[in-house]
Amino acid sequence: MRTKINTWLHKYVLVGQQLYKSAAIVDENAPFYVRHRRLLSMSLPALLVEIIWLAYMIDQNRMHLFNGNIGEHDSPRWYATVTMIFGSIVAGATSEGGGAIG
Repeated sequence: MRTKINTWLHKYVLVGQQLYKSAAIVDENAPFYVRHRRLLSMSLPALLVEIIWLAYMIDQNRMHLFNGNIGEHDSPRWYATVTMIFGSIVAGATSEGGGAIG
């Protein structure tokens, strides 16, 4: 029974999860963007979104939205932003968090 389950998992679930040995090895003399492609693939889109958001907020003069206090506990407004950032990190990193958010 265990062999059947392992065979099924390898055939249908783990397809494409292994790299070819030639793809996993990166030459030391390769360009920076090849050696650090994982870092760049995550940081460049985030940086682009941040720049666009910041340009919009400055252009439309919307930074006042983060000043002042809200709620019955008179909490600063930026607390909600920090909470949302950490919530999105948990939701993206765990299946439980993604299920709770979705």
